[in-house]
Amino acid sequence: MEFFSVGAQARGFIAVGAEAEGVIAIGQVARGVFAFGQMATGVVAVGQLARGVFVVGQLGIGVFAVGQGALAIGKGVGMIAIAGRAGGMLPLSALPDRAKRQWKPTSIAKVSELEQGVTSNGWVRATFDLAGDEVRVTVEGDARPTWKIDPEIARSVRDEHKREAWVRVERTEVISGRQDGGFREAAERAVELTATTATWIEPTPTGRIVAAVIGMAVIVAAVTGIAFVPLIETFASLLSAR
Repeated sequence: MEFFSVGAQARGFIAVGAEAEGVIAIGQVARGVFAFGQMATGVVAVGQLARGVFVVGQLGIGVFAVGQGALAIGKGVGMIAIAGRAGGMLPLSALPDRAKRQWKPTSIAKVSELEQGVTSNGWVRATFDLAGDEVRVTVEGDARPTWKIDPEIARSVRDEHKREAWVRVERTEVISGRQDGGFREAAERAVELTATTATWIEPTPTGRIVAAVIGMAVIVAAVTGIAFVPLIETFASLLSAR
């Protein structure tokens, strides 16, 4: 393969021509690792029709795409964008946007920190379930039978079938001792952890999950046929060149 090739059909490490194929390709039809042209196919592609992994064009098709029209498996931005995560004037995202719907605390505590008194309160992610009429809580994969649960949280679990939440937990110490035979025994300290407030995590509806799976399957199939197959053929051609 030539280092620098110029011509109607150029092929080299750097190729410039009407049809250009190379590591760096510039032309009306450009194919390479870095491709720039009216029809560009590459890992990085810029053109009126750009296909590949990272693409910018009037029509961009790839993993990450920006253009007037964008079709992307990952992020796509454009006047009309269809992608796993889409942005722009008319975005159509296949995947549920949980970030906008779900609240998450900025500071998350560990159970060990609460138990040892490193912090007196904090947020933990918890799962609730019912055993008869008793509300139970599980945090960090372990049941916490000694934790106290605020009545309002318990009501939501029983009546509204809430299950997952970010829970604010408060730590308190209970000191006890008793008079016996004219002297006082040493005071005993017990730690109590109480789930005081819950911000519930709403599950993604089953229908939305099904729609996401179907949508992503269609996007992946389209991008594979339009962009990945030509890109693989380009790599095969470049590797076979001498």
